[in-house]
Amino acid sequence: MRERVEPCAIVCRMSESWIRIGTFDLFRNRGDRETTRKLAEYCIQHVFGLDNLPKGREGEPEPNRFERLYREICIRNAKTVAKWQAYGFMNGVLNTDNTSIYGLSMDFGPFAFMDTFDPMHTPNHDDYQRRYSYRMQPTIIWWNLVRLGEALGELMGSMEHVDDPIYIAGEYPEEQKSEIVTQGERIIDAAGEEFQSIFLEEYKKLMAKVTLFQSH
Repeated sequence: MRERVEPCAIVCRMSESWIRIGTFDLFRNRGDRETTRKLAEYCIQHVFGLDNLPKGREGEPEPNRFERLYREICIRNAKTVAKWQAYGFMNGVLNTDNTSIYGLSMDFGPFAFMDTFDPMHTPNHDDYQRRYSYRMQPTIIWWNLVRLGEALGELMGSMEHVDDPIYIAGEYPEEQKSEIVTQGERIIDAAGEEFQSIFLEEYKKLMAKVTLFQSH
C-alpha cells in the first residue's frame, strides 16, 4: 500500500559492493576523520584493489591512493549515468545513499524506464521539484560525487604526505591547512572535467549504436 494498492514482488539482489557515497557522507557529517580513512582504505584494498585504480594524468604529480580511489568512483559513475540516459532509465531517488561507489544501478525506490520521451519526467511521485528527473540525473550524480570529494578532500589534498604521522593525526601546521584545501579542490575540479568528458563520450557512443540499430 502506497497511495493505493499496487502489485509488488520480492527481489533478492546481489552486488559486488553495497558501499555508497552516503556511507562516506555519514562519517563526513560526523567529522569522523579516523573512520573515513578506514573506510577509504577498505575500499582501496578490498573493493577495487590498488592495482586496478587509475594512475596519474600525464604532466601532473603522481596522485596518492585516495585521489586514485576518487577518480575510479567518478569514472564508474560517469559511465553508468551515460547508460541510464541512453536507455531511458530513471533511478527516482538519487541521493548520496542511492549512489554506488561501484557505479551500480542501485535503488530502493521508484525506478523506471521511460516509455515516452520527456526530459522532466520522474517516476518518483514525491519529487515535486523534479530534482531526480531524467534530465537532471548527470548533474545530480556529479553533485553526489562532489560530496564524496569533500569527504576525501583532506586525504587527497595531503598528497604525498598522507601517511605522515602528523597528517594522520590531523596535527599539521595551520598554514598547511589552506594548501590541503586548495589541493583537494583542484583534484575535485579535475575529476569534474574527466567525469564530463567520459560521460559525453560514453553517451554519444551508446546513442550512435541505438541510431544504427534503428536505421536497420
